[in-house]
Amino acid sequence: MILIAHRGNTNGPNLIFENDPGYLQMAMDNGYHVEVDVWLDKRGFMLGHDVPLFPVSQQFLLDDRVWCHAKNELAFDSLLKLDAHCFWHKDDERTMTSKGWVWTNTGAPMIDHRSVQVDASLDNVLLINKLAKAVCSDYVSHLRIKS
Repeated sequence: MILIAHRGNTNGPNLIFENDPGYLQMAMDNGYHVEVDVWLDKRGFMLGHDVPLFPVSQQFLLDDRVWCHAKNELAFDSLLKLDAHCFWHKDDERTMTSKGWVWTNTGAPMIDHRSVQVDASLDNVLLINKLAKAVCSDYVSHLRIKS
């Protein structure tokens, strides 16, 4: 199972460090994949949930362990052209990533063997659906302990 640290979080939300490239790298160094929020503006590629905060290189975004959540249309188009692993969604129950994974939001049923179960809460993430081949959570370190 692939464990994806939501914005780099491994042991609960950390609003100060989420999407910071150094924080993300620490999660990756501990064996996790990471979900990142990617923007593209006049400064280049930037990371940040609600607004672009941290500059990031294309090389980082192309790492096989990075799952890019495009936050604006320009970022999505550019990530696709780079062949980065990316997706775009707003309030959808699920969306398809550029590499063929079904990104399944909290509470939506798993529909495919390539489903990613997304849930940031500690209580729910411990109840992993059998169809999920990957889990994205703020609490992935708890899954590693339980698995």
